[in-house]
Amino acid sequence: MKKLLAIGFALLLFTWVFALNIVTTINPYYLIVKQIVGEKSDVSLLIKPGSDPHTFNPTISDVKALSKADLIVANGLGLDNAYLKNYRNVLFVGERIQAKYLVELGVGDGHDGKIFNRHVWLSIDCL
Repeated sequence: MKKLLAIGFALLLFTWVFALNIVTTINPYYLIVKQIVGEKSDVSLLIKPGSDPHTFNPTISDVKALSKADLIVANGLGLDNAYLKNYRNVLFVGERIQAKYLVELGVGDGHDGKIFNRHVWLSIDCL
């Protein structure tokens, strides 16, 4: 939680100095980032509402938008890692949240033999 707040504060502070071009992968992150930066930066959404992020394949215009982005805000945790692996300016929000804040789904192949709900925006503790 503290890391996420620190990231949000750093993002807000940075946008006061520079107008950033920020691309978010999914709508929950778009809404959160838009609230943080307001009109100080241009925030765009890569995967439109109603589209399935689990089966998303970027188009040429999506790749252009990602290439022009100063910051890409994505979930990580396996959802969007494949098409973002070649970008350095990606903030994988889901990978920054400590496991204690994630909802445990049961025993699996994740960290310490556990798997967690990767829909981190559904947890008020994460946000």
